[in-house]
Amino acid sequence: MNKFPDMLQILSKMQPDYPHGIACDVNLNLLGRIWVVAEVKEAFDTQLPLRVMVHTVDIQKLERRTQDLKVEDARATVEEDRQLILSSIQDTALFDQKVRFAVMRPAYALFLEN
Repeated sequence: MNKFPDMLQILSKMQPDYPHGIACDVNLNLLGRIWVVAEVKEAFDTQLPLRVMVHTVDIQKLERRTQDLKVEDARATVEEDRQLILSSIQDTALFDQKVRFAVMRPAYALFLEN
């Protein structure tokens, strides 16, 4: 049983500005796992601020990698989990755009500061 969506819904009601953080590897492999996709979707649905943290100094590489992210390519150990989560995302192209923005927003801000 996955209780994570329930927890995010509770947090969004108790503290609407609670930021949901996801720390990713440089290649963003974590965002290619279906249960992480489910977390991101729930953060979007509950309108919690999403903070994706990636340690990298190569903003161009990060930008190229985000262009490769597609929710339909997410992997899962159990195919039924994958299908269930993907079926809950109405517009996968829009979801992909939102994820790209969530990843790149802090990178662009850091780039502009330097």
